[in-house]
Amino acid sequence: MLPSALTLQNYRSFPGPQHLELRPITLVYGVNNAGKSSLLRVLPLLGASVEPEVTGPLHLECSAMHGASFEDIRWSNSSTQNEVDDDKDNAHQAIRISLHWAEGEPHSIDYVFDRIESPETPLFRRLRVRTFSTKDTSGWTHARRKLLRSEEDAAALTYEIHDPTQGVLGLTSIEFEGLLPKTPAEDPRAAWLNSARLRVAELQSQVQWLRAKRQPPLRYSILPSNPRRRLQEDGSDAALLLVTRPDLRAAVSNWYERMVERRLVLTETPPAAFRTQLQHIKTGSTVDLLDSGEGMNQVLPVLCALELASIQSRSRDIRAPRILALEEPESHLHPHLQRGLVERIAQIASAEDPPRIVLETHSEYILLGVQLAIAKGILKPADVAVYWVRQQDDGRSIAELSTFDELAFPQGAWPAGVFSEDTELAREIVRARKGQK
Repeated sequence: MLPSALTLQNYRSFPGPQHLELRPITLVYGVNNAGKSSLLRVLPLLGASVEPEVTGPLHLECSAMHGASFEDIRWSNSSTQNEVDDDKDNAHQAIRISLHWAEGEPHSIDYVFDRIESPETPLFRRLRVRTFSTKDTSGWTHARRKLLRSEEDAAALTYEIHDPTQGVLGLTSIEFEGLLPKTPAEDPRAAWLNSARLRVAELQSQVQWLRAKRQPPLRYSILPSNPRRRLQEDGSDAALLLVTRPDLRAAVSNWYERMVERRLVLTETPPAAFRTQLQHIKTGSTVDLLDSGEGMNQVLPVLCALELASIQSRSRDIRAPRILALEEPESHLHPHLQRGLVERIAQIASAEDPPRIVLETHSEYILLGVQLAIAKGILKPADVAVYWVRQQDDGRSIAELSTFDELAFPQGAWPAGVFSEDTELAREIVRARKGQK
């Protein structure tokens, strides 16, 4: 079951709390340096933090964080500190991340992270979970860490359990394997942790992040020996994914055929390589994808991620990503092709049990294409959320939610003058022409 939303506080430029819904289509807009990428990249951070062999509660070494430390991703403007927990004097030094599930029985899981400096090793500041909480229909159950000097280097730490109906249940030992809580199986006071662990573990392999600058396939790619189920964050291995998945290759090729009258073909070059090419439908002439222009190259990993998520949603296969975090999917695409891309996104998002597609974008055509899909009845208004990220004078960022009604008219925090630059430029051209007369 995919989460329906997440909440952040004291993360990056969002002192928060900041709520982000994960609808079938979630669009994130804003000017450069407003915090769009930070908001989107918390998804690959969470996905990486439930992968095997993660040694801390948050996998800050994952590629989405670009080598950032805990202090780098924690809001640290002293003039606008926000307390995420009222237990300690240094509450402003913590980060809160919550996951929410709306399908079935509503459920929430909440983490508060901080770092503790050890007197024996002052250069090492260990990242720990201060509180771990879950919420169901009976209320919140909390595990609050007890600061014990004997546990400074221990894998498992002592937590005090608070039950919504029975109050304090006592102490138990919890080890976090990434975001996954682990406790002695015989401890009845922590049985609720097993349910939370299973729910969070479902995020493993579910998040596919594609960065804004993607890499084209090599002119000659080595034939893989094993099947692929996901992409590198730069999309450089898209051709390797296609060669192992004929169903995926057909779906991706269909988009190229419809939009540019070329089919995607993989041509073997013995003894153990292949070329990724586009073949003209009418003339049969072929050209390497590498030579077909940046737009054709940049969109390939995006199409692969979308079609793979669509296939996995239909087959109920949980081994491949169904939460897509895509940066600038429109990169280098002509407006006509941007429209074709958003048409396919809308089709995938309108299916039964669709993936969650989060797009960080500057494209007006993607927004208009989504509105058109709503107006045509392809998408329901509840399928789409639009966030407008803006940064205030004190450096804090706010992501404001907008939605649409049944006729695709905007609702909520719709910014004044959005996408007005083209109109203003046209006016300036008129004024400049008049000034030359």
